[in-house]
Amino acid sequence: MQECYQFFMVDWYFSREAVQFGPVSELEARQMLALAEILPTDLMWCDGMTHWISADRARKIMESPQLPKIPPPIVNAASAEAASAQPVVAASKSWRTFFLGALCVIFSIVLIAAIVVGSVIL
Repeated sequence: MQECYQFFMVDWYFSREAVQFGPVSELEARQMLALAEILPTDLMWCDGMTHWISADRARKIMESPQLPKIPPPIVNAASAEAASAQPVVAASKSWRTFFLGALCVIFSIVLIAAIVVGSVIL
């Protein structure tokens, strides 16, 4: 698929018989396609695309179910970086901490049992 969908709700340009029109919002482009104001044989382009594509193909890109139609919540750059970097490290630390904690508990139980058994025997 084309790179223009790295941004949501992009502006589109279209061309018919070598005359360029636009920009129009994605919503306007969808409406124009539905009303046949943009023909399937017209060419369309949005920022980030390497070349013009048929309006029919652009319509399919806009309707593609794997493309999100609503952007995710906005986060600041620092928390986005932290969120993308931390889960793996945090997960590995939490498993190590859990494992060491479990070993300490087991060792403590064995030690207490040994003391209890030792004092019973004496």
